[in-house]
Amino acid sequence: MHVAREWSELRRVESATDCSDCLDRGPNEAAVAVAHGLPDVIWHLLTTGEPFSDLGADHYQRRRAPDRVARRFLRELEALGHTVTITPAA
Repeated sequence: MHVAREWSELRRVESATDCSDCLDRGPNEAAVAVAHGLPDVIWHLLTTGEPFSDLGADHYQRRRAPDRVARRFLRELEALGHTVTITPAA
């Protein structure tokens, strides 16, 4: 694995976008995580024969179920001592 090359690319991208949360866990851990995921992607592309398609920047936001998010926020507010009544928006 070319962790040093991935780290230099990560630094270049981080400085270009000024994304401070890109390196939350440390630069080496981020580079290792990227390097670790590449073989999985390559294997999937080679075994299925499908072309690569980017899922999009909002992929994880689209996957979240709104009712589960609402229930989680409800539990958090109740744990803080609030009484909450949820009514659907019209």
